[in-house]
Amino acid sequence: MTDYLLLILSVFANVTYSSLCNHFGKTAVRDTRDVFRINFWIDVCVSVMLLGYVIVTGAGFSLFTVLLGLVFGTATALGAVCKLKALENGPMSLTVLFVTASLAIPSFSGALFWNEPLAFPKAAGVFVMILAGYLAAGKSDAKTSCTWLAFCVGAFLFIGSVGVLQKVHQTSPYREQKASFLFVAFVTAALICGLLSLRPKEQRAEPVFKGKQWLLLAFCAIGLTLNHVINLYLSGVMPAVILYPMVNGGATVLSVLAALFVFREKLTKPKMFALLVALTALALLIFF
Repeated sequence: MTDYLLLILSVFANVTYSSLCNHFGKTAVRDTRDVFRINFWIDVCVSVMLLGYVIVTGAGFSLFTVLLGLVFGTATALGAVCKLKALENGPMSLTVLFVTASLAIPSFSGALFWNEPLAFPKAAGVFVMILAGYLAAGKSDAKTSCTWLAFCVGAFLFIGSVGVLQKVHQTSPYREQKASFLFVAFVTAALICGLLSLRPKEQRAEPVFKGKQWLLLAFCAIGLTLNHVINLYLSGVMPAVILYPMVNGGATVLSVLAALFVFREKLTKPKMFALLVALTALALLIFF
């Protein structure tokens, strides 16, 4: 029961992070480099909080944890880069399909590598959730290309590998080094985003955050920290086919509801249908 309460908290933390990122995207982003600057500051704030977590828990830094943390942070950053570039070079609907489909990698990894049970309704729930992500993106007239496809495949593999890397760490003898693992990962991600956000000397970079937005940045970082800390723990105690679709799908549903009732966005009929499909997927994952 406690694990499911943590799962719910993780979903709400993810929604907080996603909603505030959506706000920053609409108010602070002027070009691609601004996206990386925002991610850089978020990752820096998360790293500071995780450093406190390391100090409080006295977590050690084994070579295994450091190396896996480097891989995890790199995969997280490159997954975001590939997703962004895919959206720039091709149709949103098909790009979102690739990104959403990536949850199949960690979802089925438990059955393939850790001998976790996999009931047919739960497997069906994963594919129904992928369908919901595709429907939510809507149709697009944008053309595809080899460049777009390469970035989609990169996003699929990098984003999908994140959950597997969590599972690898939490089934290892070094699973108590959660804080150290995430600290190394977010420092790595911050360095990558910081490098990608650099501008030529002749281009002046305007501040991406002003006034109260720094406070929103702190809440955004808190949401992301909680989400990763909880998910890392749950990856070691909960079947992957339940954890990852619930975390991603639950967050998607709540994000849509937040857009409706908090940000007062209008929901089209296709997106309402996508929401119902996502709820169906969650029912398959929870009750069967």
